[in-house]
Amino acid sequence: MGLIWDPKRDEFSFNAREEVAEWCTKRQILSALTKVSDPLGFLTAYLMLGKILIQEIWMNGTDWDVEISEPLKIRAQNWVEQQKNLDKILVKRTLNEK
Repeated sequence: MGLIWDPKRDEFSFNAREEVAEWCTKRQILSALTKVSDPLGFLTAYLMLGKILIQEIWMNGTDWDVEISEPLKIRAQNWVEQQKNLDKILVKRTLNEK
């Protein structure tokens, strides 16, 4: 999952898909977060939501392979579900030569 450059149209797009699990653990959420490659920072707002979620799970003291609490699980599943929309983001790269 990551950044794709289309040289013909000179634009960046994203390929990010993660399955929504029936149950969520800290390990699964962190794995989903690290699978999104964003070297240029276009997805910073989206990735920050995932990092905040991980931080809250850590503060709750949840172990790696224990299912997280229901409110956090709903937020995690919504966050992963939003990955469907990442492939709709197109960043045109412009080069103005004068």
